[in-house]
Amino acid sequence: MTDRNSIIINEIDRWQIFLERCVVKPSNGVEPLRLCRQFLLETISHFKSSLSITTHNDLSFFQIILKSFASTLPYFENNPTIVISLLPEPLRQIVDLSLVNQQIELQSPFLESILTYLGREDLLFKSSSVSDITYLNDKHEDSVDGLALMQTLADYRFPNDERMHEVCRLLRSSKPHYLRVVRPVEMSDLDFRHKQQVKLLALCRRSLSSSVGRGMLTMSTTEPMPEILQVPPLVLSGRVPPNNSIISLDSSSASPELTLWPDFHNGVATGLRLNNYFNQNRSAITRNWILYNKSSAFASSKEAEHSGILLALGLKGQLTSLSPNDICEYLTQSNEAITIAILIGCSASKFGSGDALLSKTLCLHLPALLPTKHSDIEISPNVQGSALVGIGLLHCESNHRLMTEFLLSQLSGYPQSNGADAREMLSLCAGWALGMILLGQGTRTTSHNYSKYRSLSDLCIEDRLQIYIDGGDKPIDTTNNLGLGATVSKTSRVLESKVHINNLISCPGAIIALSLIYIHTNDYEIAARLSLPTTVCEIEAIRPDLLYYRALGRCLILWDDTKPNLSWIESAIPKVICRSLTHYFNDQLLIIPLEKSQDKTLSRLNSYASPGSALNAFVSVISGLCMGLGLVLAGTYNLNAKSIIMNYLRMFQRLRDSKLPIAIASNVIMTESHSKQYRLDSNMLKPLLELCICQTSLALASIMSGTGDIDCLRIFRELRWKVDELNYGTHLALNMAIGLLFLGGSRCSFKTDKRSVSCLLLSFCPRFPYRTVDNQYHLQPLRHIYALATEERILHTVDIDSKQTVSVKIKIDLKNGTSFECTSPCLLPEILTVKAISLSDREINYYKREIIMSDYLSVYQNKVTFKDKTVDSFRGFVIVLKAKPKVYLSALPYDDVDVSIHGGVDNLSRFNLNNLTVAARNK
Repeated sequence: MTDRNSIIINEIDRWQIFLERCVVKPSNGVEPLRLCRQFLLETISHFKSSLSITTHNDLSFFQIILKSFASTLPYFENNPTIVISLLPEPLRQIVDLSLVNQQIELQSPFLESILTYLGREDLLFKSSSVSDITYLNDKHEDSVDGLALMQTLADYRFPNDERMHEVCRLLRSSKPHYLRVVRPVEMSDLDFRHKQQVKLLALCRRSLSSSVGRGMLTMSTTEPMPEILQVPPLVLSGRVPPNNSIISLDSSSASPELTLWPDFHNGVATGLRLNNYFNQNRSAITRNWILYNKSSAFASSKEAEHSGILLALGLKGQLTSLSPNDICEYLTQSNEAITIAILIGCSASKFGSGDALLSKTLCLHLPALLPTKHSDIEISPNVQGSALVGIGLLHCESNHRLMTEFLLSQLSGYPQSNGADAREMLSLCAGWALGMILLGQGTRTTSHNYSKYRSLSDLCIEDRLQIYIDGGDKPIDTTNNLGLGATVSKTSRVLESKVHINNLISCPGAIIALSLIYIHTNDYEIAARLSLPTTVCEIEAIRPDLLYYRALGRCLILWDDTKPNLSWIESAIPKVICRSLTHYFNDQLLIIPLEKSQDKTLSRLNSYASPGSALNAFVSVISGLCMGLGLVLAGTYNLNAKSIIMNYLRMFQRLRDSKLPIAIASNVIMTESHSKQYRLDSNMLKPLLELCICQTSLALASIMSGTGDIDCLRIFRELRWKVDELNYGTHLALNMAIGLLFLGGSRCSFKTDKRSVSCLLLSFCPRFPYRTVDNQYHLQPLRHIYALATEERILHTVDIDSKQTVSVKIKIDLKNGTSFECTSPCLLPEILTVKAISLSDREINYYKREIIMSDYLSVYQNKVTFKDKTVDSFRGFVIVLKAKPKVYLSALPYDDVDVSIHGGVDNLSRFNLNNLTVAARNK
């Protein structure tokens, strides 16, 4: 028998002796008092019999008391609170302690009245009904762009600094820009106005790229209202000091399509603000609401913004309310943005369902699947790319044979007459869609999915993807691989051959496809197909940005080997690259993991790669490894990974800001013996460094997503400061990194299952657009696919008496046996890895609360089932707390002793018969 039970039994024995000595004198109400005495004796008997069971570990005393109500409650008007009020205080403490420790489902009609009487109203709140009590009694004024709400809630999430206010300032695009241009004395008015317009255009370019990041920041923060959804304006004007006069951007200095895709991103950011609750009847988004917003948008010529809202609703699973007729009416508008939004949004709403009607709709927008008589139909390459991505979303993990054959052929297809400038984008979309259809199916197990994947062995998928990666002769069955109705363009900006594959076009998509098929399989044989160069000849032959994809693909395949430590980075970088770098460069700007080789046999100049090739290969491999680390550890807040990636990000920043060709000429970087012999081409190096900065920033933000880390925010703000030297795509990537850092107002983070990592990969893929209308390498609407990988992890603690959020110490136990403490409000780890959440033992001012996750969650097919409701993501937790009162037992037959409930059962040992008053002992 445990010491705890012994202490309780000893105290109960003393109370039994006291009750047996009590004599009820004749007076009014004798019968209730006699029954109360009988009830107490029966309750004590139940206690003693239950506690005598040595195998019982944690008994629910409250259930025992409920057993005694059957014969007694009729005399107390069926009100259990009257009986509870007559319980001795130690027994009431035992009841209260059992409620705190057990927290079980008590099926009793008296539960609410008993908990209210005991002052434990907090137990009436289910800790998972987040949407109802996230901010109790809080009414906040919001702005059109949603940033005012973020600033209002900043005092709760980050009370010690102004980081949230700074982020809102960086991502706001609805106010005029601060335009300060220094005017020399000799400058004419015309030249000065031209200089102002150039500066304003650079500021507007940065502002137009902020919508994607703002959508991340304000994600799921607004309830859908039965009115038109207001889209914030994109202001293209400047505010000139000192009198704050407004100067508008001259239309002659900008292209007419400057705001086409920024308006689309602005609409997506507005749509992502809408919240999805567990209770879909609360302000649910309906078909009528969507069509009501459509009529308003078309009347005011805001089709691009409405198409962005449609994509956002699709990513949140809300486009299923549209009927086929509604979708057909949208598609017949002949509007490219609306068509893209419908194809991707509907596919995302039916993620992995394989819906036949939607699949036919997607095929109608792919010329290679159309009959010959319809070959003259002009379909935009952007629409084709969205249809390819839609196929990947719709048939995810289905092993669909027809789609697999088609997508394999599309990786190396000839360009159409209107698609020659978007071949890289189409190949990338086809490769990602192929990887999604066969997602994770390459694992060598006896599972049903692997058997289905082996049934496609006659397609020789791995071998064909290897040809697309390395180059070679086209397979015989894909020489004319555009299908029945496609027409081949006779002109292209890249060299075409009817026999050989242009791997510069097909390599990125093929690597992504192979990586997703074998993601998390730790298959070294497949990873060897993506080996990095080991000789000087290979370094010179492979384009640097393709090394990025190879390093990234190896990280996704060898998932368990991807570790956040420097030794892993050092082992992953080919020695020939490090040997060449240490031969030419000193360590003032580069972080080179290996020491300079002392092998005299390698001292000849032709044993090393040229400095330009070595440096390009080095930064490409490093950025690929950082992105792989960011995807594997997405949303884990790993501090080791943060430190490593930040060091390399600082290195890229120093390289970018050091004016590298000038530094080489002045012997700053290269060793003296080679500084005059080699020069690096800045025109080639700068775009590559910008690409590495973008990818490394996104990798860092992915790991620290939702944390609002101040160190990461500082470096992102530094990187975007040179507004005159950065293009639209670099600004877009850096604003995305800032948005990811404060994802959902620092309430959300990323999941790391296969589907989520695949969506993050597509969202972060290079290259970013050079101009606002650029979709050459990547389709801009796909930057929002990250929304499919998010989940709300915020943990709130609310005081039930004050109805206000409070900050307390929380203990989180993980399923791997580890635990840690944090201060609420905080972000939980990935929900499926959490075992239990409890109040820390150091918190003595509140009753202890513990939530066992297995009691609330069950996982089936990547969905979370909660209390008869199935949702795609978990929305976090709210823990309702009750402050402990001070209880004075002057009414009991003890001396006046101040007994606090803080101690629980331990305080019971302080009560003994010696504390009884003389009057009580004489009874």
